[in-house]
Parts: sequence; C-alpha cells; structure tokens
Amino acid sequence: HEWTKQPQIVFWVKKAMGGAAFLPLNCKTIYFSSDAKMGGIGHLNKIFGSTGDKVVQEKQFSLRLGHAEGMAIQGGYDPKLIKAMARDEYVLSYKVEGGKPVYLERMPESPDEFLLTDDGEASNEDGEIQLARGEGNDCLTLNADVAYKLGVSKGTVDTLDDLLFQ
Repeated sequence: HEWTKQPQIVFWVKKAMGGAAFLPLNCKTIYFSSDAKMGGIGHLNKIFGSTGDKVVQEKQFSLRLGHAEGMAIQGGYDPKLIKAMARDEYVLSYKVEGGKPVYLERMPESPDEFLLTDDGEASNEDGEIQLARGEGNDCLTLNADVAYKLGVSKGTVDTLDDLLFQ
C-alpha cells in the first residue's frame, strides 16, 4: 500500500478446487485456462454432520462462509457466488443486462435466464459422475466459459506468454 506504483496482481486459474476455490476471488484480475475449474467446495452445510445442535452447526457454517464472502467482496465479486459454491440447497440463476450478470435467487423463468445451481433435492440431485467431474449444478463449479460470462474471468489463456500478453 505504500508503493507509489502498485504491482498488478493476477490469478491464473487452472484448478482451484476445494479450499483453494475462494482464494482467486481476492483479486480483481482473474484469468482461466481452457480446462480450468474453480469450485468443488460444495456441500459444506453437511460438513458438521448430523451430530450436535443444528443452530450451532449453522452458526459455524455461516462464520466460515462469511470469510469467503468477504474475499469475494474485496475482489469485486457478488457474494452470492460463494453461497452457490458452498450450499447445495441454494438456487442461483443469472441473466445479462447491459453486459453484466444480474443474479436471481430462483430457478430461471425465461429463455434469457441461465441456471447456475439448483436446490440439490433428491429429484434433481447430482449423480456421482457429475460430482466427480465438477459438472453438477447442486453447487457451483466455474469453468472458463461460465467464469467469463459472469465477469469473474477476464479471459481464457493457456500459456504463460498468453497471460503476460493479456
């Protein structure tokens, strides 16, 4: 903060899965590789298991999620993305208005709205193959295309030279 010319910090996402999924969101400049994935942290609401008090479990979960949401806000991203990555019961769709995504906490209701996550209920729960590949929609896992559409990624680059050029 004391430097007259601030360095530009850039995250280049190839695989930001699990706990590392939230780290790039600290940064305003993120690029994805073509086969990148960022997420795989879903179902956190089940991490505390079925033992203990439900209210205490939710407080513990909210505490941890709040830190990740703070990272997203610091990077200039909507904290709804964090909820979509972590909570399997959270429904999130989006539409594009004026070139920017508008997030909707519901299922899509028109052809210009796109589903990011459904409610993970038994009737539409992701299967084992979808979960293993990070392709389900119970919890959000961003790929290069979706991250770019949502404005999370500035672009897709596959080599260090391409990243430096961008």
